Amino acid sequence: MAWILKCCGDYFRLCFFACAILLGLQVPNFMVQYEQRVDAQLIEAKSALSGFAFTANRYFEGDLNKLIAHYRASDDVVFQQDANSIEGIVERVAYLEQESNALNVSSILKGLHIVQRASTDLFAETLAAFAFNAPLSINGLLWGLSLAVFLMLLLDGSTRLCKSAIKRRGGHTHNATSGRS
Repeated sequence: MAWILKCCGDYFRLCFFACAILLGLQVPNFMVQYEQRVDAQLIEAKSALSGFAFTANRYFEGDLNKLIAHYRASDDVVFQQDANSIEGIVERVAYLEQESNALNVSSILKGLHIVQRASTDLFAETLAAFAFNAPLSINGLLWGLSLAVFLMLLLDGSTRLCKSAIKRRGGHTHNATSGRS
């Protein structure tokens, strides 16, 4: 009976390891899809800003802030409201450029950035549209094996801690009625 339990435990560990590898293989693919989403939205935001940038180049020495100030100073309410829209587009372009630059690093730093500092909106959109696949690239295999080893160490470490705690408790149990006569 003990042999069967040991075999089941070993098979569970193997399955867990295989699943962790498959999960790790998804990491580079997710990073690529996130980066593509950032780049696509940056292109779209720059396109939306291009007409205003042309006007700023023509009349305000290329300074979009002067164009925004001009719109805000206008007596026309429509221009005043458009100033907020232009400012929003300028801020969006700046943010997406910053995000794009943050992703132009090594795979490990890119992964850390996405986990710690990614745009929650872009992360959620990427996750919702994520296409799972198993790319057999060196980068994918490294991520897969690294994640699998890390998760196995966590699993084995927590199992050992639990067993150790159970052994300590088992050795120190006392009978509540033993002190009575």
